[in-house]
Amino acid sequence: MVACTPPDLDSRKNETNDEWRARNEVAYEPISLRPFDDAINHARKEYKNHVPPYPLYDESQIVGIAENMLWLQNPDGGWKKNYDWARKYVRNELTGQHKSLQRVPPLGYELKTNGQQSTLDNRNVYAQITYLAQVYRQVPDPRYKAAAARAFDWILGAQHPVSGGWTGADVYGVTYNDDVMSGTMATLRAIADGDPLYAFLGRKARKRARAAYDRAIQCVINTQIRIPQADGTELLTAWCQQHDHETLQPMWARDFEPPSVTTSESVELVLMLMEDPKPSDALKRSIAAACDWLLRDDIVIRGKKIVRERREGEVSSAGQYTDYEQVMVDDPAAPDLWARMYDVQTMRPVWCDRGRKICAEFNDMSKERRNGYAYTGTWVKNIREPYSAWKARFMP
Repeated sequence: MVACTPPDLDSRKNETNDEWRARNEVAYEPISLRPFDDAINHARKEYKNHVPPYPLYDESQIVGIAENMLWLQNPDGGWKKNYDWARKYVRNELTGQHKSLQRVPPLGYELKTNGQQSTLDNRNVYAQITYLAQVYRQVPDPRYKAAAARAFDWILGAQHPVSGGWTGADVYGVTYNDDVMSGTMATLRAIADGDPLYAFLGRKARKRARAAYDRAIQCVINTQIRIPQADGTELLTAWCQQHDHETLQPMWARDFEPPSVTTSESVELVLMLMEDPKPSDALKRSIAAACDWLLRDDIVIRGKKIVRERREGEVSSAGQYTDYEQVMVDDPAAPDLWARMYDVQTMRPVWCDRGRKICAEFNDMSKERRNGYAYTGTWVKNIREPYSAWKARFMP
């Protein structure tokens, strides 16, 4: 990992708190916080309707949000997950949190369990790079450029030396959950392809990004799941949420995420892969096989839908406030639905509760899991038109 000087957080040490707050609240051209939805939702999940009791910056107050990122950046260049980036911290709160992270280990591809480590989980780190780059366009403060460069170095250092993939926060493995792989790869590809937004990183960064991206593409190809068929052939399908860094095989993620072929994560991955302007023949075959599997008629769930039945509001054991219970019901007119996970042998939907408990039906799982996790969705619909256009361009 290349060492980078941390941004000088004391460069404005003579400002009063009022001056600091006023500068943070100046309005600029808004920059969307949608890439941080996952983190922000986690940060606010304990509050009713996800409305926190503290004041928030709006999307035009980009300096305040960027200052949060500078103060909360870990010593290794990354960030812990699930900050509310829109929160109007006061300076002593930021200083206290930042000091508490000074002993975070620097190796990003290793799994840490202290909850404070830098991680790509929940669409983290690469999203901050992009945000800081966008802020730097409007407010050319060199601290923003330096913080983005340090995060870029962290990402390169976090790439696993064997698999070529990246690790999330929950399991030590190649992680397709939460766009850990797809989001990181998309950002590296943009840097490598010379996107002007990242020009401040320099020419050397483009070469380093290209090398990391190419290694990640090979990881994607190597981890694609093959299912043996009765005639002795193998069916090339999609990906698991996590793959072992050494064997590259599907593995357990959290204790309700068994080895399986996943739809949600695979859809996000192929949508990113289809944006590669110069795919190799091997990548073309990988994309086509994954999309063909996702669009198979025999994995569609028909005549079912998920409804929310009102219940007394409560905070679950996982800290999620809900006032409903999700159940699956029959509805002949319901739109097509897909399970998030399919068995790697039978290709049947997998319903897995906490404690690695495999259930026969969706409704057999606990209320906490049915409410707190997306076991079903309509993700696959999102690839139909892009895949058709991609095939016409690359596989006529």
